[in-house]
Amino acid sequence: MGDPLAKRLCRSCGEPSHLDGLRFVCRHCGADNKVNRSDLGERSKVIPLRTLERERRHLELVPPLDPRPRTRADCINGPRPCPWVGCRHHLGLEVTRAGGIKPTFPNIEPDELEPSCALDLADNGSRSLEEIGEILNLTRERTRQIFETALQKLRLAGRSLKEFL
Repeated sequence: MGDPLAKRLCRSCGEPSHLDGLRFVCRHCGADNKVNRSDLGERSKVIPLRTLERERRHLELVPPLDPRPRTRADCINGPRPCPWVGCRHHLGLEVTRAGGIKPTFPNIEPDELEPSCALDLADNGSRSLEEIGEILNLTRERTRQIFETALQKLRLAGRSLKEFL
């Protein structure tokens, strides 16, 4: 079937585009075309915790990188894209409630992701729901639902969003 990202035509002029991060940039007119889930071909599949535990013995054979950062100050000037895929702020994988993992973008390797850290994005300031959805490979509506849930949790804790801005 081939790579679904190999060929892509510009939505404006119909000329071939090239992949630049998560967007196709037209070589002819310079239009910026967003990558959709349908462009990525296959959907993400959850790797269950049982499978991860079975494969763990193979992971122990790999020597560790530098000591893993413990605080934001330790990783702020670290290598990018971030090599610490197991970090809760890495954008390459989602961890399910059951402990399984699911790649955010199944056809893009974690070391090719740009941006790779949610904390870097937070440092850069506010973003629209569409921008956040694009980065997390979610729809605008799903992003809005997650935002509303987070606001409810803040209200229940007696805090407001203004405290964090």
